Amino acid sequence: MDKDFINSLLLTSVKNTNIETNAVDFYLFGSFLYSKNPNDIDLLIVYNSNKVGITDVLSLRKTIYNLFLLNHSLIADITILSKQEEREVNFISSERAEKL
Repeated sequence: MDKDFINSLLLTSVKNTNIETNAVDFYLFGSFLYSKNPNDIDLLIVYNSNKVGITDVLSLRKTIYNLFLLNHSLIADITILSKQEEREVNFISSERAEKL
């Protein structure tokens, strides 16, 4: 499973919700980026709180988790941060996350 495939799965998941695609950004981090046989996938969802509510983002996270588990037998560890929260904690930089 490569990054382009993951990105297409994530975008399809968003399109099946009420969330605008420009309201969320996805990032990969952790062992999936560096291991040939990762045992999970670490994802970060950064959302624009002016465009989407946390309830919708939590629903999206559940959909993505189930998609990876049921269709690809892969556990998805999904972190959610608003854009402001990400700026405050600098998660993307500290985890060397890569934008999808």
